[in-house]
Amino acid sequence: MSDDELMEEQQILLANRERMVSIQDRLNEIIGNQEKILANQERIKELSRTNASLREQIIERQKAEEALRQARDELEMRVRERTAELAQANEVLQAEIAERRRVERARTELLRRLVTAQEDERRHIARELHDQIGQILTGLNLALEMSLRLPPEEIRHKLREAQNMVNDLIMQVRNLSLDLRPAMLDDIGLLPALLWHFERYTAQTGVRVTFEHRNLERRFGTEVETAAYRIVQEALTNVARHAGVAHATVHAWASNDTLCLQVEDEGCGFDPVAAQNARASSGLAGMYERALALGGQLRIESALGAYTRLLAELPLNGAGGKNPA
Repeated sequence: MSDDELMEEQQILLANRERMVSIQDRLNEIIGNQEKILANQERIKELSRTNASLREQIIERQKAEEALRQARDELEMRVRERTAELAQANEVLQAEIAERRRVERARTELLRRLVTAQEDERRHIARELHDQIGQILTGLNLALEMSLRLPPEEIRHKLREAQNMVNDLIMQVRNLSLDLRPAMLDDIGLLPALLWHFERYTAQTGVRVTFEHRNLERRFGTEVETAAYRIVQEALTNVARHAGVAHATVHAWASNDTLCLQVEDEGCGFDPVAAQNARASSGLAGMYERALALGGQLRIESALGAYTRLLAELPLNGAGGKNPA
């Protein structure tokens, strides 16, 4: 083998060696790239898992936010509903407070009028005692004093005058006692007491009374009988004083739980509201108070120049409705 051939062979070997080194470097580079690819794949998988976890967390958070929003909306709705309920309850409470205050003012006013009526009654009794019984007693005293100075033959006449004065005095005391409270109301009940009162009322005032009744034969509670008697008595007194008529009608009937009274006339009439507001009648106040004290009610209807009608309803199932022992 010549030198040239040997040189060429060496050059070929060097070239092949360089190519082998280049191929080896390329293989190393490819192997390094594969490792990088594998590492990147693992990283991608890790990122995918992280991304999936983040996605799940985002979904859970969105669900939690949606649940929180729904809970907030439900809470706001409940707050609005509760606020509306409280506002309505407050309005009802304020209305009840206002009504209670109105009732209390009305009751206070009725009590004031009742006290006034009692004072008027005391004043009337005092006037009766002074004007009638006092005068009779004064006359009786004078007659007895004069009889002491008279000769014996004239004493009999003076004693007869004194006896007549005593009889008048007894009658005045009896009438005053009956005006205060008739004994028959306690002894034999409401119906006989009313019948007696109507007869006496007509004799005193000239006003005839037509009386219609149903189921009054039994006894009622003492408070009910007293209230019923006084209401009818006061109503007829007002007829005689103000109605300007010669006739009045009284209806009275009882059920198992209520005693009803109605007094009416076809007289001049009046304005009940104006009379109440003007505090013009303690008698009206007394009738209202007697009905309310038993848990009942009383109303008055009237038209000027036409009529007046009073209707009272008294319950019989309370303490005041028990039959007297």
